[in-house]
Amino acid sequence: MFGALKTTRGILERGLDGTISEPLRSEHSTPYLFYLISLLNVHESGPGDLQFFELCADHGLDDVLDHTETILVLLRNGVSFSAFHAFLKRNGFCYDSLPIETRLQHLRELSESDRSWNPDEVKQIIPEIFELTAEIIELSLDEGCALIHSVALLFSRRLTTWISPLGGDQRLEEEKKQWSKLIGSCIRQDPASLHRLESVCSRNNGYSEASPFSFILWSFFGTKHYSYLSLDSERHVMPPMQLLLESALTAWITTLSNCGIDLLSYGRQEKRLYDEGSTRYRRQFIPWDYSSVTSRLLLIGFTYGSRPEQWKLWWTWEYEDYAGEFWDLVESQRFKMPGSWVDEPWDCDDFVLEERRRQDIWEMEQNTPLIWSEYRKIRPPS
Repeated sequence: MFGALKTTRGILERGLDGTISEPLRSEHSTPYLFYLISLLNVHESGPGDLQFFELCADHGLDDVLDHTETILVLLRNGVSFSAFHAFLKRNGFCYDSLPIETRLQHLRELSESDRSWNPDEVKQIIPEIFELTAEIIELSLDEGCALIHSVALLFSRRLTTWISPLGGDQRLEEEKKQWSKLIGSCIRQDPASLHRLESVCSRNNGYSEASPFSFILWSFFGTKHYSYLSLDSERHVMPPMQLLLESALTAWITTLSNCGIDLLSYGRQEKRLYDEGSTRYRRQFIPWDYSSVTSRLLLIGFTYGSRPEQWKLWWTWEYEDYAGEFWDLVESQRFKMPGSWVDEPWDCDDFVLEERRRQDIWEMEQNTPLIWSEYRKIRPPS
């Protein structure tokens, strides 16, 4: 996508704008166009997708798109708020006129995309968030409409990917306060939503029931979006995975504490849901970075307590790449020479594809159950 804006502008300014209308009429190419537009914000600083959208709109995009369907496509593909707002303004479309059920579904689409909006931007989707009606609370029981699940995922993704967690940024602290107010409002008006189960989708494991807490970690361990969005734009380095994962947990638990939630009871309830099999957690995660080799992250469990600092995520790096193949040599009745598995014909050009296949198989493996340990103060022996 590098240079896409400049290249497209050059083509359109040379009188080829008439050629853009035909591809856009295809139901397949239109969503793909917006997917490409949304990618501009991942790789470039600034509102790249806004510039691309305005460029296309100036050359006939407005004439071939249905407003309501386009909004869904924009949010599903993780468009920036600036481009979303520009689309509404340009077309004179009153977003609040859409039914609340549709807007709840839009919020879910946005939360499951790779985009993160700030609290003020989220309120543009659901301006009623501070005064939830009985209808909204009732609709939140429907699949794909759970308000707290969407807000929780947007919150954690925003604070661990789009805003760098590596320093004491004043903007970060201010935004945490805004999120705390937003989430607190949802919980106070609908307390049962804090442990409500919602069907969520993971790239490898399909659909599963999840509480807001397990939804946050399920999404992080079920996708590879860290490879793209956790880049520190100022220093152009990848923040340590440990820091990113612990930031998600700490930010969520601290926010609940600020909202007056009994954290010990909260942890016990989440443990109960897991023990009953009501919630699942992805145990294995592979953060891909095209500039380095892959690594494997294994989730072991949690420690929970009555204060935010007592909550801890336990994880480890997985190094046993060839342990299974080694023990297969030992246990197999058919004699094999050590090292024989590397003697099979193999094209080095297929390395990445083969490695991804092995990693995907590893991601699907199931280990021992998660360990949920209640915090106990360490006391010296008497």
